[in-house]
Amino acid sequence: RKKTYIFFENFSKKLNRGHISFIDLENRKNIINIIKKPYHLSYPFILDYKNKIYLIPESSKKNQLQIWKCKTFPHKWFFFKKKLIGENFTDPTFFLDKKNNLWLFINKSIDKFKDHDSELYIYKVEDDFKKFVPHKLNPVVIDCRFARNAGNLFYYKKKLIKPCQINIFGKYGYGLQLLEITKLNLNEFNFKKINSFKNIHHLSVTDQYMTWDYNLK
Repeated sequence: RKKTYIFFENFSKKLNRGHISFIDLENRKNIINIIKKPYHLSYPFILDYKNKIYLIPESSKKNQLQIWKCKTFPHKWFFFKKKLIGENFTDPTFFLDKKNNLWLFINKSIDKFKDHDSELYIYKVEDDFKKFVPHKLNPVVIDCRFARNAGNLFYYKKKLIKPCQINIFGKYGYGLQLLEITKLNLNEFNFKKINSFKNIHHLSVTDQYMTWDYNLK
């Protein structure tokens, strides 16, 4: 019988860092830890690609993009590859388009303040994660109202939708902005803003489920 799992950042206030855990929706009290390191990990992005399952967390504390590969789903994962070494990124979000092109949307800090809210970068991923080709317009967005990733890209009524964080008025997680992407290739990136919502920080959408992270502060 099929089961449904939610992967999430399990944050420890005592240690002031997160690790990656999951729950079975049928047994929500049983939290299973799967990736725990002496540095902060968050935003566990699950990618089903070429019959393999990958987990790509936010690992900006290590200045690298970490790619973990599944050995036994959902419990066992092993470190597969690190890319973009020496650069400071957060919230890696992969997208496989209808032509089987794999894209990475990621937020990069280029200053000493570790600001990840203001700039969005896109890479085309080739040769099974060996090559990351930067978009010609990088950074494709410079705006804290809709630059930072907030969940997976998904299709709704044949439209490609991208959730983005709204981080304004000094409040992280102020709201959620939905964009409709109208053009995506290595030379162009066009979009238009559609709906927005306050106090929502993250949105994940599948064919059957929708989950979101609500900001109670």
